[in-house]
Amino acid sequence: MANVNYAQDSANSSNRWRFPREDPSPHGIPFKHTVTLATTDLDTATDTWDLFHFPSGASLDLDSLVVNFGDLDSNGSPNLVIDIGISDGDGTIDTVLIDNSTAGQNGGIDRVDDSAISSNGKFLSVSDKYLSGDIVTVAATAASSTVAVEGIYHMNIEASTATA
Repeated sequence: MANVNYAQDSANSSNRWRFPREDPSPHGIPFKHTVTLATTDLDTATDTWDLFHFPSGASLDLDSLVVNFGDLDSNGSPNLVIDIGISDGDGTIDTVLIDNSTAGQNGGIDRVDDSAISSNGKFLSVSDKYLSGDIVTVAATAASSTVAVEGIYHMNIEASTATA
């Protein structure tokens, strides 16, 4: 699993991670995080990686989520297929948000599938959950590159439907 580092509160001498406790505005809390994947993160169908950890009480605005893939499969005939979704950080995606993405084959952007929004509503409870990636089909020639995620989460609002 890829190593993920979160911003540490430099003003706080303890080692607590800094997450807002409440929404500062009705527009939610933006997040952006980039993870560098090694070739060994892309060469087995069981490879998974955590891209972002949501704080307790968070709900993800599904319309806001964007995933920007670097070129993760450098072969002239790339095979890489990836699912992006919500997990407990245990290597299993419980709620798929982006199904069978090929954007990592040559680098590109992908967004939440319409079917995931219609199934889950606009907001999905992601309290203390992870945004994760999962290999569906391994890369023909795995290449180290980045996966950047960005979106908006809200604190202390109820999700439209089921939790992840």
